[in-house]
Amino acid sequence: MDNTKRVNMVLDYIEQQLCHELDEEAVSRIACCSFQQFLRIFSYMTGISLHEYIRRRKLSAAAEELVKNRRNILDTAVSYGYDTHSGFSRAFKMHHNATPTEIIEGIKEPQLFERLFFLSPSSAENKTYRIEKGDLKMAKLTNIAFKSFGPYRLIGRAVDTKLMSNDIAMLWGKFFADGSFHSLLDLCRNKENLTELPDGVAGIMHNFGEGGSIRYLAGIIFSSAAEVPEGFDSFELPAGIIAESQITGEEYEIYSQGHELTVSAIESSRYIIDRENFYQCEAYTDERFSNPKKDGETILTLDYYIPVLEKKK
Repeated sequence: MDNTKRVNMVLDYIEQQLCHELDEEAVSRIACCSFQQFLRIFSYMTGISLHEYIRRRKLSAAAEELVKNRRNILDTAVSYGYDTHSGFSRAFKMHHNATPTEIIEGIKEPQLFERLFFLSPSSAENKTYRIEKGDLKMAKLTNIAFKSFGPYRLIGRAVDTKLMSNDIAMLWGKFFADGSFHSLLDLCRNKENLTELPDGVAGIMHNFGEGGSIRYLAGIIFSSAAEVPEGFDSFELPAGIIAESQITGEEYEIYSQGHELTVSAIESSRYIIDRENFYQCEAYTDERFSNPKKDGETILTLDYYIPVLEKKK
């Protein structure tokens, strides 16, 4: 059973338990993994934490109950885990931009956050779907190619962290703010350092360890001959075959769905993932990602690299 089905089963359970405390052991049994591991899977697939998702669903369900039953506000607050009228009203107004009374009296409409639902990716269509607030959200795998790649050297700044951690976003911010990016552009002046890859920056996840630990490196991919400047980190991308996919959609969607779409396409091909040399590389090319984003476009394309091997016959 794939992750999407497990997540949907947990989402069903959460809907049944909105008026109760979440049972972490029950979630683990349904998801067939540890609770901490499920938290990472959920965040990776949705882009928000499980705690935030449950909070939004409780406040949405509370609003629907107030409208339908015109129930006492304090009773509703207690039902959804709030100890005081004021605490509930404050959280309610932040979410709905309206007070409980305004919702009950029809002065304002509630801003409902509906239950998420995932459809498993289709190898035929190369899509994965998420239903949010009644709208179908999806990223598309618009292209995948299996090609020779490397050897290259990614040079930049690294951090030891966990998947979906804010450390990664902070690393990118620092990479552009502290002059690291412009320092690396100096290496581009030497033609021997350049590759045939599209211009842009890239982030690589590797050194996957227990508890979801990873090493993430943000930088630029150069030839293997490029020397690493003092104070910078590097990662060697060995010569081999990669699956090079292009994931197109809204920025929020391509980040959370790129890995699953690419892996699904690999599994339906004559290749398998090269676990011994495994890494995940997201390439933000100027042509398909950075320049369109600067121009205000919301539909972007992320290039995604994963090392693969041919299946044994």
